[in-house]
Amino acid sequence: MVNMEENLSWKSIFWGVFFSLFILALTYLLISPRENTFFTRDKSDKLAEFRETRVVGRQDGRTVWEMVAAGGWSDKAQEITHLSGISKGKILNREGRTVLANLTAPNGRAWRHSEVVEADGGVTAVLDLGKFSRVPKQEREWTSLRGDSIKYFPTEKRSEVRGRIRLQKKESVIRADELNIDQEKKTAVFNGGINLTRRDSDLRAASLEYWGETEALAARGEIDLRLKESRTRTAIRCDRADLFVDLNKDIALQGSLEVVQGKKRSRAESGLYSRAQQKLRLRGRTVTVLENKTVIRAEEMLYSLRNGDAWASGNVEATQKERQARSDSAFYDDRNETVTLQGNVTLKRGTEWLRCRQVTISVKKETFEARGVADSSFNL
Repeated sequence: MVNMEENLSWKSIFWGVFFSLFILALTYLLISPRENTFFTRDKSDKLAEFRETRVVGRQDGRTVWEMVAAGGWSDKAQEITHLSGISKGKILNREGRTVLANLTAPNGRAWRHSEVVEADGGVTAVLDLGKFSRVPKQEREWTSLRGDSIKYFPTEKRSEVRGRIRLQKKESVIRADELNIDQEKKTAVFNGGINLTRRDSDLRAASLEYWGETEALAARGEIDLRLKESRTRTAIRCDRADLFVDLNKDIALQGSLEVVQGKKRSRAESGLYSRAQQKLRLRGRTVTVLENKTVIRAEEMLYSLRNGDAWASGNVEATQKERQARSDSAFYDDRNETVTLQGNVTLKRGTEWLRCRQVTISVKKETFEARGVADSSFNL
């Protein structure tokens, strides 16, 4: 009888302990933080969150940037403030004038001690390159800006824009991979995949630099310039092109200059494109090939963009097969495909040079016609 009572007592203790352990295990599983998003590292790093807040960056007691964030939070170290839904952002220069406005972006970050601010996820803004200059521009001079991200460094007074950049001012559009803006030097430098589209031309280059005070542009490296307003398609390749925002100002071309227009190809040391005159002037030991049949060498070659005609001047030398003639100037008639040499004209016949009043070369028929040679004319 005693043994039975002892056995029942031990069984009760055993089942009581087992039930207690089961309840403890179940409680642990229920409160375990393994997958609870509230206890994630991102959440635990946050010190404070905010909504619909105006965020301002200051340096030496003055505002250098500001924006409105739909939401955000600061980390425990209070070094970085993370922003979301950025709008109404702007950057100010040392005089307190706005140089970038209407900044919008999905995300951003602001660093407390450096006051550096960054926006990414696809940014849009308006950029006032005109305010680099001494005379403030009107609101219509603002330039539309798009890119993947933008970062502003107040101490260095510069901005970096990265990824799929599109800058538009009136009818001119610049596309690039990188844009670096220096508020101190008043310059903007574009790099990678440069494409400048204007009403009169399309330009591609390795890099492009802009000076705000003069509104001048300098393109460098592997330049490909296509003139769109000419009757005959005109393509230009060179190492450097200097141009202006004002379309009516000339474009200077330098370095390994090559021009193709219709059936003409030219090489020169430098050139000057005038939209106002609709002409392209080539200088420095120019060599022009007409239909791969006739070669014209001269100190200068002037292309007409209206009708495709061309004028050569200075020590002109024309060669076609074994025939050769020299003169002070020559005129190429694009419609009739003829070259007319005038001024101190000499024609080579055999081993002697004959003076002529004029020599007309048919590029298509591959003939030379000389006039005014001892009161006679002859063909070669």
